[in-house]
Amino acid sequence: MSAAFFMEQVGKLLTLACLFLLPWQTRYIFWAPWVGTTESEFGVISLYVTMLLAGCAAGSWWIGSVLKEGEKRRQTTDGRRQKTDGRYPISLICSLLSVVCFLITLPSPTHAWILNIFFSLLLGYATYKTAHQNGRAILYAMCAGLIPVVGLGMWQMSVGWSPASSWLGLASRSAEHLGDSVLVIEGKRILRMYGSFPHPNIFGTVIALIFGVMASLSFQPPFAEGFGVGEIFKNPEQESRRFLTAFGMTQTSQLVIIPMLIVAVLFCISRSAALAMACAFITYLGFSYKNIFQRRTLFSIALFLPVLIWTLQFISPSLIALRGQSFTEQQSISERVAQVGEWWQVMEQNGVWGTGIYQYPQVLADIQGVSLPAWVYQPVHNVFLLVIAELGLFWCGVVGVGLLIVIKTKDSRQQTADKRYITSVVCRLPSAVLSPQSLPLLITIYSLSWFDHALWTSWSGMSYTATAIALVFAGGQSRISTLSQGVLDEKK
Repeated sequence: MSAAFFMEQVGKLLTLACLFLLPWQTRYIFWAPWVGTTESEFGVISLYVTMLLAGCAAGSWWIGSVLKEGEKRRQTTDGRRQKTDGRYPISLICSLLSVVCFLITLPSPTHAWILNIFFSLLLGYATYKTAHQNGRAILYAMCAGLIPVVGLGMWQMSVGWSPASSWLGLASRSAEHLGDSVLVIEGKRILRMYGSFPHPNIFGTVIALIFGVMASLSFQPPFAEGFGVGEIFKNPEQESRRFLTAFGMTQTSQLVIIPMLIVAVLFCISRSAALAMACAFITYLGFSYKNIFQRRTLFSIALFLPVLIWTLQFISPSLIALRGQSFTEQQSISERVAQVGEWWQVMEQNGVWGTGIYQYPQVLADIQGVSLPAWVYQPVHNVFLLVIAELGLFWCGVVGVGLLIVIKTKDSRQQTADKRYITSVVCRLPSAVLSPQSLPLLITIYSLSWFDHALWTSWSGMSYTATAIALVFAGGQSRISTLSQGVLDEKK
């Protein structure tokens, strides 16, 4: 057994363990910001156990890649002097300098975002590398990790409370606690399903993301003929490759996992998660039509439905009160409407340069006064508005221009490839992340962003998003490589 193979196997096992344990919130809190007279729950600098697992998994994969690259170079040089590759030491030095800069600066809520995004990227990298070896194992690990969490959540709903546990990262919950999310039916308070997550909406967000992944990796692309893909297959053996689901997922596994996710989100009672899953399904359904007008109609519905529902909360809140017309439901909707008004106040003072990442609650407290309860200073429940407020219009413009340059550069490079066989396979889009097969997941993320901030403000939201994108990217590449192999066979 080579050292490279051993490190890759260690990385795979650590990745699977991290994804299985990802729902649990066990962490060590280093620092928490104060908003008003109490500690804020946003911008807390924490180190989660799953962060450590993600870092070790990514490190193992990185070391394995370095060792494998060295083995390849030794095999190809045939005893000649090897040219030094400076990419790995340079990247290591830059990483160490970044860590030093992070440690020597004063703590701020932005440090929490840096930790979250850094370890989310590491987890995404480890997931991507593992998916190339065993994508099904990743999906099964994620779904298996949700089973005890769903069981805990159903127990919370049935008994109306759950104890705290620092080892499991659980806070005490009760239907009688002021501030805990409840459902009121005929005057009776029913605790919503938290599971191991900080809030039921975060639980719903995770379920919706996994559903989006399943929809993206499960669909079979009959639309490919309209993009010039179908014509490159000339015999039944090659034609069958086009209908292989990513990672070799079986229909049995899909029939077990997808109903479990639907049942979980129903018990979770999350409007945003249910809507995101519906939009993902509509997008998935659109691929079953060969008629381009029918496809575009369904895609348009999935794209504009979240905007319509979000707008309705300002016009007629009762229409979107899916959890009944109780006082708590009406209050939940009215608070979200009020948060948009507060967002305008923040933008009036910090619109150009922004409040700073994760510093929106502090700025909001300065505007409204510091005597109110901490939960009043929540970020606006809309990722798009929150990112604009925290980054500012100037930096949002800089990021937008940078993304356009990257996309244009990748697109121009792709035009130099074989246009018939390579570009047509990815449907002339910049990368596999933006390929048609990733649309259900992208629509899921897009829909969730309209109604909550968990994808931006929580470790769970960011880590699951990075994992989902990495999985779909790896699945897209595996599908493309399968199609490309069919092309090569045909050319031979």
